[in-house]
Amino acid sequence: MDRFAFSSHVEIELSMRKPILPAIFAIVAFGQAPSNELNTLLMHSTFKIWGPHATQASAISFGTVFFIGMPIKGDDAHASVVLVTAGHVLDGIAGDSATIQLRRKTKGGSYSPFEHTIKIRDKGTLRYLKHDAADVAVMYVDLPDERLPITVLPPSFLADDARIEQLQIHPGDEVFCLGFPLFANEPGGFPFLRRGSLASYPLTPMKPRKAGYSIQWSTRATAVVPYTFTSTTASTEA
Repeated sequence: MDRFAFSSHVEIELSMRKPILPAIFAIVAFGQAPSNELNTLLMHSTFKIWGPHATQASAISFGTVFFIGMPIKGDDAHASVVLVTAGHVLDGIAGDSATIQLRRKTKGGSYSPFEHTIKIRDKGTLRYLKHDAADVAVMYVDLPDERLPITVLPPSFLADDARIEQLQIHPGDEVFCLGFPLFANEPGGFPFLRRGSLASYPLTPMKPRKAGYSIQWSTRATAVVPYTFTSTTASTEA
């Protein structure tokens, strides 16, 4: 049986920075994904972002973001929604605002994408926090106050050294990546799921790998997007 682990190669301490008007939602307010299979859950947490290009007139800059939920101390029913993406994605968007393509589920069971504006700067001051060495950025976001099919995964889904070693992840394992190549998306605004092979060694410790792992992709893939591993030797399920 294949085993999966959702992985991040860097850590950014959000608790050290006060959120600017953090979005706080009851977990039950989000529409549930139709399956608990990890790639399906990630489909429902991954979105396209874009805005005017910071250096090229009349061009747009775009990328992929995903959401995690930062637990609120003493409140198990709510979470602060955190956007995660590549630092260059937000840096590459000019101005104070960016557009995220969210999704609604229709009465007929299909999905309808719609645009939602978020603030990424306040009069030029960054609202997002960047890692000092890796190309990763995070920020609290405000989302529409309605029931949307969004999966907000807890930080426990991010793999660390112990998890990588427990699952016996190794070079050659299959890697799945979600994103929006060339600004394209699936019907309903969902990302494409692409596949590659893990090409790095050693995999731990992760901290020195500021640029992340090397992946041999079957198609072009973006840098900071949710991805899963398939381990052929793991003895414990994620």
